[in-house]
This record gives sequence, C-alpha cells and structure tokens, in this order.
Amino acid sequence: MAEQEKEEEKKQEQQPNGNRKATKRAETTEEEEGKKNSQQRRKRNGDSYLEICGTDHPIPHLYDINTFKCYLSANVEDIAANAAINQVRYSCTGGMYATASKDGAVRLWDGVSAKCVRPIVGAHGVEATSAIFTKDHRFVLSCGKDSTVKLWEVGTGRLVKQYLGAMHTHLRCQAVFSDTEEFVLSIDESRNEIVVWDALTTAEVARLRSNHVGPPRWIEHSPIESAFVTCGTDRSIRFWKEVL
Repeated sequence: MAEQEKEEEKKQEQQPNGNRKATKRAETTEEEEGKKNSQQRRKRNGDSYLEICGTDHPIPHLYDINTFKCYLSANVEDIAANAAINQVRYSCTGGMYATASKDGAVRLWDGVSAKCVRPIVGAHGVEATSAIFTKDHRFVLSCGKDSTVKLWEVGTGRLVKQYLGAMHTHLRCQAVFSDTEEFVLSIDESRNEIVVWDALTTAEVARLRSNHVGPPRWIEHSPIESAFVTCGTDRSIRFWKEVL
C-alpha cells in the first residue's frame, strides 16, 4: 500500500507531458483562483487536452482536461508578477504562450515547463490587454490601454514596431493580424472604428465604421481567409469579409 502511494506521488509530480518536476501541481479551486479572464485549449496527444487560463491570479494556470489537475510554474517565486491576467494565448505550435497583464507587462512562457522565459515588464504604460504570436512564433503583438499596439521580438524581448493612432483607454481591446499577417487590426474607442495598419511599414491604411452602438469590445480575425468578426455591447456580432 505504501509503495502504491509513493508511485501516486511520483505521478502527481510529473508535468502533463511526462517530464518530472518541471511544474508544480496546484491544489487551488476555481473559486480560489478567481474568475477566468482568458483561456485557450490545445490538443496534446491522442484525446488529451490542455487548457491554459488567465485569471485574477498573476500566474497562468495550466489544466489537464482529462484529470482536472492544475499546474503552476515552478519558478513562481522568481516572477515579479502581482496583477491579474487580461489575456493568454498559445503560439501555433503550443511551444510557448504569452500573457498580457494589468501591470502593463507582457510575459512569455515555456509551453513545456510552464516557466516564464521572457518577462517584458512595462511593455505598456498601463494595462496590457492582449498578446498574440505571429504564425512563425518569432514575434508577439500586444495591445494596451495606453492606446498603443506593439510588436516584440520573442528571442530578445526587443520592441520592433509600434502602431499608433487608435485610442483605446477603457475597454479590454485586442490587436490582431490578418490571415496573411500583412495587416494589423484594432479598435478606436473614441471614433467607434476599426483601424487597419500595414504590418511592415506601420502606416495606417484604413478606418472602418464598426456600425455597433458603442465601440466593439472584441475583434477576432480568421487565420485562413480575409474575414473577421467584431462583438459589441449592443449584443450584436458582425461578420466582415473582403470583397474583391
């Protein structure tokens, strides 16, 4: 019986991919963690799924959907994070994930060990509201309530480009790429418009009236075609598609 208990403890120390002691198992409940502000699910092996969640807790929570076990980063004590997470997003391979936090930081995490591998502290002067990877996972696009959209190099944490001209200071706005990553889209709260920039030159190329009552609260672009959706507090979802 004692040997069985030891074996069970060893299994609990294993992280979801089978490597030992890279993450710590959390004994917290969903109520203790706070509400889920953002989450994303990825398929692991076979029918196994992992879900990464950003909550009012400053550290992202990784869940094994089959076992309902929760895993936290093993270097929690070394991470100077003390604010809630607004958004969390995986890279396309699942090898990394990015968080945008209310302390203005964008943090990059290893998808295997769950360790914070690159903290970009002060990425935005106020809340960072979104962070997404490019398809080649070499860059991260972030948005903040300082009315800036920024492109960061993953390998160095260096600021590469800024996209300016859209005001967003109140809502948890997003910045997204078009399907080809030729363009960047975000929201201008003050003018109730969708702003489009050239991703390479950062030049503003278009402004589209949202037709929502009040500015959109969410924007998401299709990864495979020239189409996107916006959601508003007017309880409407609008589908946008390029017509040639």
